[in-house]
Amino acid sequence: YSPSIVYVDGTNGNDTNNGLSRSDALKTIQKAVTTNAKSILVREGIYEPFTMTNKSGMIISIDHYYDTYTVTSDEDNPKVVIDADHSNNVGITATNCNGITFECIEVKNANVSGFHVEKCSKINFIDCVAHNIYKTSKDATSFGFRFISADADLYNCSAYNIGTETVGTGMYDCDGFNIHTTGTANLYNCSAYNCEDD
Repeated sequence: YSPSIVYVDGTNGNDTNNGLSRSDALKTIQKAVTTNAKSILVREGIYEPFTMTNKSGMIISIDHYYDTYTVTSDEDNPKVVIDADHSNNVGITATNCNGITFECIEVKNANVSGFHVEKCSKINFIDCVAHNIYKTSKDATSFGFRFISADADLYNCSAYNIGTETVGTGMYDCDGFNIHTTGTANLYNCSAYNCEDD
């Protein structure tokens, strides 16, 4: 049995809850992913990185019921924020997935990649952002959105401040959007700045 909707609330939720209502929400997105719910609705706020493997037909998006959380002054709309806190290499990892949609998700402070998508098909990103992605060393590379053997469509997404090994130097030299091996990534009204390539 896979529920149609699971709710996540990083402030008031608990991973021992069933997640089937806002009053019984889960605490982490990672726990919600294990339920195989078709739709994961996440309250605005800051969350830990998570991974998805062998998942299909799932939407992870902001719970628009809440409208009070402000991410930062430079973001027009509230988002679900994945903060890698300079201690995780990747914010969100999807491997061998099909038909996954990410909506209104912001990833920051990862050491290698904001979003890492590998061997996936029909992956959609809507109003997603990757920024302040750092490098593990001077000669390393880092990415806002990285696709390896994956098919994806991106709508209104952005990547910025990608690829510095020292926080605050203002020197960025890696990829906002990185596409490798077979697969196609289509970008619609997307932008990247403070990146080497795009």
